[in-house]
Amino acid sequence: MCIDLSQMPPKCDSCIRGKQGHTPVPKMHQGERSSHKLGIIYVDLTGPEAMKSVSGNLYVMNIVDDHSSHPWTFCLKLKSDALPTLQNWARRAEAKSGERIGIIRTDGGKLDSDKMEAWCNTNGYTLQTTAPYTSAHNGCAERMHLTVMNRMHAMRASTPNVPLNRWDEFALTAGYLSAHTPTRMLGKTPYEVWHGRKPDLSHLREIGSRVFALILKHNPKLYKRSFECVLVGYSPNSKAYRLYHPSTHWLFESFHVKFIERKGDVSHPLYPGRVIDLPPTDPNTDLSDGKLPIPLIPPSSVPLPTSLPTSSAPKHTLVPDEEESFDDYPH
Repeated sequence: MCIDLSQMPPKCDSCIRGKQGHTPVPKMHQGERSSHKLGIIYVDLTGPEAMKSVSGNLYVMNIVDDHSSHPWTFCLKLKSDALPTLQNWARRAEAKSGERIGIIRTDGGKLDSDKMEAWCNTNGYTLQTTAPYTSAHNGCAERMHLTVMNRMHAMRASTPNVPLNRWDEFALTAGYLSAHTPTRMLGKTPYEVWHGRKPDLSHLREIGSRVFALILKHNPKLYKRSFECVLVGYSPNSKAYRLYHPSTHWLFESFHVKFIERKGDVSHPLYPGRVIDLPPTDPNTDLSDGKLPIPLIPPSSVPLPTSLPTSSAPKHTLVPDEEESFDDYPH
C-alpha cells in the first residue's frame, strides 16, 4: 500500500467528534508559588457524605495555604455554612500571620455565589474559580482532600469499636496530623513554615489506642480511679485529648490520661542478654506450700560485726512475763 508521508493530512472533524476526551491537566505545579503566607489559598468543599455524623455534619471543607502548605479541615452541617466558616477562618488567619489574603482559588459551583463574590470584593480578595467540570485545576486542595479522606478511612478501620457515625472526628484528626507531617516539596512540616518553629510531637499517640481517663469528680477511694476509653483525636483549643467511651457513646476531652498503645500491649526488649540469677537454694526445701524458697547465703559472704556500738543497743526490752500490746509501738 502506497502511503504519502510528505505532507500532514488535514484534521478530520468526524474523528474529533468520535474520539474526543478530557484534556489532560498538568500534574506539576504551574506558575510561581506564593512568596508569603496567605498570598494564595485553596478551598475545597466536598459532600454530602453517605452518613450524617452524630454532630449532624455532612460536608468537609479543606483550606490550604500555598506558601506553607498548611491545611485546615472543617466539618459542616450544611453547604451554606461554608462561607461563614471561611470568613471566620480568614479573620483569624490574617490576625495570626499579619498578612492579607491575596487570591482565593476554589471549585466553581460549590462556593461560587453572589455572597462569596461580594465578600471578596469588599475585602479586596481576588476570587479565582476552576473551569466547569475541571476540579483538577484546584489540585492542591483536591490532593489534600484525598489525603485527609484516606487517613480518615485508615483510622476508622483500626478502631472497630468506634461507630461509623463518628467519621467527622477522624476527619478533623487527619487534618491535624497533616499539618504536623513533613511534605516532599517543603522538606519540613507545614506547621513549621506557618508558625516559624518546629512542632512538639511528644503529645502524639496512636489513634485508636486504649486510654484510661482519670475520674476527677466524686471519686471514692474504694472505687476505680479511671475508666477505659478510645483515643480519637486532639483538642483544637487546648492541650487535651478527645476520647470516646464505647459503652455510653460519650465523647469528651481530658488531659489526665494514661495510654496503652499496641507497642505497650506486648513485652519488648529491656536489657538484651542480661539475666539476673537467684542464689542457689537448699535442695531439701519443701515447695509444696507454694512459697518461694529461701536462698542459701554462703557464710563467708555475710560479714559479722566485731563489736556492737553503744548507741545501737536496744532502748527497750520486753520482760519474759510482760505482755506485748499495740500501745507499745509508735503509730
